[in-house]
Amino acid sequence: RITAARSRSFALISMMSPFTRHPSTSHAHRGHFYIAQRGHLNFALTVALEGWKVLLPFVILAAWRDKRIVALGLALILWPLLTAYSFVGGLGFSELNRAALAGTRGASSDRAATFKTDIADITSRLIAIPTKRSPDEIEAAITARRQTAIRTGNEAKPLWIASDVCKTIVSKRSTELCAEIATLTQELAQANERVRLETRLATVREHLSQVSGLDWEGVTDPQISAAAAITGFDPTATRRIINVGFAALLELVGGLGLFFSSLLRETRPDTLRPVVTANACNDTVTPESDEDRLGRYLGACTETDATSTIVASKLHADYSRWAHDDGADPVSLTTFGNLIAKRGIAKQKVDGLMHYQGLAFKSDTRVAA
Repeated sequence: RITAARSRSFALISMMSPFTRHPSTSHAHRGHFYIAQRGHLNFALTVALEGWKVLLPFVILAAWRDKRIVALGLALILWPLLTAYSFVGGLGFSELNRAALAGTRGASSDRAATFKTDIADITSRLIAIPTKRSPDEIEAAITARRQTAIRTGNEAKPLWIASDVCKTIVSKRSTELCAEIATLTQELAQANERVRLETRLATVREHLSQVSGLDWEGVTDPQISAAAAITGFDPTATRRIINVGFAALLELVGGLGLFFSSLLRETRPDTLRPVVTANACNDTVTPESDEDRLGRYLGACTETDATSTIVASKLHADYSRWAHDDGADPVSLTTFGNLIAKRGIAKQKVDGLMHYQGLAFKSDTRVAA
């Protein structure tokens, strides 16, 4: 995964390089093809170099042990070069990841700042609106005044009709009512504006409630901000230090992971039982083979009986349980049959099942199992 991440970072860096851009629209297709091909080549190159970098320490150790001076010298030259190349790749990946994070959080912080500015503007405009009445209440007052009866001659008519929508002065009373209607109309416009602003304010507050506290405070990179606050360094210098440390950590994991795993593998208990064989000059310890282990099993759990047979699958199952208890991995049924055949034990098919001739279990519990 680390190799793949670094490879993607190199592909992104290559695509961002000015040498791969083609401003001419007539060569756009060719430019995109070139960028894609270069990205694939960088990916393959990075994977190959990462593999070599991981294996080089073992090459160095083997060359040192075998006194191969040329191979040792080449490995000692290549290892720092590949490590430096890989370190630059990890640094590029860290920078790209940090830039993407800062860009995303920066956009969220700008969005939060815009929301806060909108809330302050809407609040100040709401304070400037004097009316507190609802639009429905004001419209009802306007309607009541329009329907007020005004006497013209011998008959009474509603104000709105008698004054021709307040265009004609009928009486002092009609003039006063028309002035009140004009005032209420202005108040209605303010009330409608107040309702619109309150709706907008509720919407902006709802959006702002979905923004995190760090975005509210305008923090684009929490890790860098926290580290800079603790160390007292400049945020830019802090970011560079953290990126270098991240790349170094990738190198440590990628370069020594296989080596550490080999050390751990050597400390695990070996599944092969050592067998001491005497020699005229010295005593040597060799791993126990599958054939020798089978011989120990047959001697410990079975006996020779010319009148008895054991089903092949039962004998293999019993051997597998014995091998597990002995701390070893049992061989497969096919390998088991080949090893039995090497020992000269005959087998015969009876009622569709393969039987080993001349063998019997030493205990009844094994027959039951």
